[in-house]
Amino acid sequence: MRFSRNGKHLAARYQQGERIEWKVWDLDRCRVCAEAKDGSLPHCVDFARDGRWVALGTKERALRLLDLATGEAMAEVGRGFLVKQVDIHPGGQLIAFSSERTRKVHIHDRGAGHVIRSLAGGGDHTFEQVAWHPDGRTLAAANVDHLVYVWNAETGELSRSLQGHWAEVKGVSFNPEGFLFASWGWDPAVRFWEPGSDSPAFSIHREQGYFGSGARSFWTISADHVEQCEIVSASPAFTLFGHEGTVTKQPHSIALAPGGRLAATGGDDGVRLWDLAARKEAADLDDGKVISVLFDPAGGALYSSGWAGLRRWPLRTIDEGGVRIAIGPPQRLAQVESWQRADLGGGGHMIGAVHEETHAHLFDPIDPERAIILSGLPPSWSVALSPDGAWVAAGGLSLPAEEVWVWDVRAFKPGDKPEPVRKLPGPRAEVKFHPGGTHLATCTPQDCTLWKIPDGEPAWRIERERGLTFPGKLAFDRDGKIAAIGHSDSRIWLVEAGTGRKLSELEAPEPILVTCLALEGGTLAASTNGHRFHVWDLNGLEREVAGLGLIWDVPTSGRPFSELPPIHVAVVEESIDLLLDEASDIAPRRLFRPTRFFAFLPQLVSCAQIDQALASPTLLIPEGERWKYFRGRAEPSPGMEWTGLDFDDGRWEEGRSPLTSWTQPEGSEHTLLADQLGSYTTLYARRAFEVPDPAAVLRLVLAAEVEDGLVAYLNGAEVGRARASKPGERLPFQALANRADRPRATEVLEVSPSFLRPGRNVLALQVLSYGLDSRLHVLPVLAAAPAPEAERDRRRADPCAPASRCRTFVSSRSPSTTARSIWTSSPCGTTRGSRRSRSRRSQSSAGKLQRRRRAPARSAPPPCWRPQRTRGPPQQFA
Repeated sequence: MRFSRNGKHLAARYQQGERIEWKVWDLDRCRVCAEAKDGSLPHCVDFARDGRWVALGTKERALRLLDLATGEAMAEVGRGFLVKQVDIHPGGQLIAFSSERTRKVHIHDRGAGHVIRSLAGGGDHTFEQVAWHPDGRTLAAANVDHLVYVWNAETGELSRSLQGHWAEVKGVSFNPEGFLFASWGWDPAVRFWEPGSDSPAFSIHREQGYFGSGARSFWTISADHVEQCEIVSASPAFTLFGHEGTVTKQPHSIALAPGGRLAATGGDDGVRLWDLAARKEAADLDDGKVISVLFDPAGGALYSSGWAGLRRWPLRTIDEGGVRIAIGPPQRLAQVESWQRADLGGGGHMIGAVHEETHAHLFDPIDPERAIILSGLPPSWSVALSPDGAWVAAGGLSLPAEEVWVWDVRAFKPGDKPEPVRKLPGPRAEVKFHPGGTHLATCTPQDCTLWKIPDGEPAWRIERERGLTFPGKLAFDRDGKIAAIGHSDSRIWLVEAGTGRKLSELEAPEPILVTCLALEGGTLAASTNGHRFHVWDLNGLEREVAGLGLIWDVPTSGRPFSELPPIHVAVVEESIDLLLDEASDIAPRRLFRPTRFFAFLPQLVSCAQIDQALASPTLLIPEGERWKYFRGRAEPSPGMEWTGLDFDDGRWEEGRSPLTSWTQPEGSEHTLLADQLGSYTTLYARRAFEVPDPAAVLRLVLAAEVEDGLVAYLNGAEVGRARASKPGERLPFQALANRADRPRATEVLEVSPSFLRPGRNVLALQVLSYGLDSRLHVLPVLAAAPAPEAERDRRRADPCAPASRCRTFVSSRSPSTTARSIWTSSPCGTTRGSRRSRSRRSQSSAGKLQRRRRAPARSAPPPCWRPQRTRGPPQQFA
């Protein structure tokens, strides 16, 4: 038998001889609401989370999906696979099942109507029960080879194989909050696992067990009795997993927002935000390889530094409780790439970032073009800025670095290359300024020392464990009362910042290589190798210690995570974002991003509430729109009629942008020009759009990701071109683009609104390659900035008011879809196609077309992010 999760239905299997039937009872009405008269011998059944349908195993070893409202069959899944056990995804779109024939776990997509992923174990053995984690992207399965397998279901990567049973493993079950899961087998034993260890946390000798619908209940089943157990509260110290890829030396860094309950980590696949109270990922920011992540001290922004560039992600709350947060769109701070470690100083008004490991740039984030250059140390720097912005320190993390250099930058101007005023002993040193700004801490493989600046006198020195070969990591809390020091490869010391007196020691269950430490608001976080990071809720630890009748010397403030509500995060990545100046200038930043497929999202949240709080330019032609197009094997019209408003394009082909001869990522609904190479060098495209009142349009911007050349026409008039001969010149269908330095660039054209007409308008494009052996590609976006109005002026005057609209990106792209996603406190990931290279999305050189770039008014970042603390459940195993 199996109860539905809402307790309203019961599925029971009846067997009489060889005849097996499934009956599903509506418990409120005491009647059968669905049944299958050809049931299977294995106990293969699961209810959808919303309680609307059920999956039942049939005699043919397939899954029959029955609608509980009507009793009718919706579909059959897994025919031919010999389905053994099943579990329905939290979102209801995916169905995971084990197969006796293939000896794999398969994921079936109800929308696509077929298996989209098959997951294998370490050998040719049969899988038994499967279970989805509540996050919707982690999948576990029991195997008769005595192991439990855990996969990242979005990528298909095997995360872990857990060894703890000494007989066949028959079943697995996740805690509803996700911080624990159980497995059982023929031992007989039920073993409980935590994400922080590859061995069982504890075991009980029972035949099998299941987590109940409550957060703390667990039911065990034996031959002659059933027991209900209570699971104690989650530990204040826990481990979270994240960041994908084969490189295990990540995440590279971790940062804590003011309050300490929102964390950011940087890895090879970008930035991830974590709700530490819910113990799960809150958002995923696709930003390439990121080395450093930094929160503004006021909580108004997140900074990321990495191979793809330096970016500022604005942070703002969109509700009174402070638990609904919008982040983005990202603002690029420098035109160059290949950035390494970075640090913030001057109250968030100064950023120092290492470029290409050989020198550092120091600049104001509001005016990044005016930088001070620091150089002279060996490669692989660690850089630190004092809170008042007066001092900068840097140490070399690799040999032959033997010193830490300190610069006084108060008297220097942009363009200067200052010399250090002090050199401190520090071979391979990590550096960090005390929040008071009067002391600098250095941590080498041998010791950790606090120096008085600028005198260079040591205040205290702590020897680290002998034999270490890597520099230690360190962090100060916001008030400068305590410091965290990596004392060894498994222990972190909490010390009194002023005296160096040891307050407490935190030990990991196994050796770890700490890549970064963060200390904020009673939270200590350490990023480590192995796609994981460790978190200590110091407020919760203090409460546990007090419960034992002991005194803990570590000063804490605030409430434990168990008393905080979940965070909802909206990721805003508009094609065009606004610079915060009075002219409401539209600045091209990051216009395009890879298509994403959201089959693994447990639930898509309505954007209506967030859309009401966010404002943006109107996208007249967004990404993914349907275009009329004509392959350039001949002239599309005798003259330039094809660019006009009244041209009949009824015989032209139609397809969604991008129009390209390149193969796009999986899930993209692009239009593939498979016959283009060697056949034609031009492509003609038209798209109609409506503008009710052209007078209401202040500015009009055409942005196009193009390869190689482009000529644009609006209602028959040329409005711009790039790498396509001279302005005004008509180009024939055999024309070629000017040879480009880069194969693809993002062109941004200012278009006069005077070309618009009330009602129907037509944008026409001629796209050119520079040879028959060169591919064509175009992805256009047309945006209009509205004329000023009272409501718009109010939003501009409010520094906390959002500046962009956030829309939901679903798997079936609608014409109005242009942005990425809404993530909630229970997000899951996405299935990713291959990402475009950063160089292919780069901006074109400034001389090719007219652009405007204006810096916003100089102002301090507003304290927009104030976390509130009320009760909420914990969650883990992200």
